[in-house]
Amino acid sequence: MRQVDDWTRATQLDRYLDAMEAAVNGMAEEDGSAGREWLAWGRRYRQRLDLLDHSLAMPEDPKPTADNLKHLGR
Repeated sequence: MRQVDDWTRATQLDRYLDAMEAAVNGMAEEDGSAGREWLAWGRRYRQRLDLLDHSLAMPEDPKPTADNLKHLGR
């Protein structure tokens, strides 16, 4: 479910970052420099977030803590 949540967040970020890019591109060079840095960081973050952009693998098994074991019965 975490992967689904991350993918959902990544697809939402795509729309936001596209809108941010349009806004930054409409600014004068000196006014948009901080926005361009923020946009570049956002694009890098988005790439790390979406596992479908990388090789797929099963997630690691959770540690056998009392809290994690409690959820196995569901």
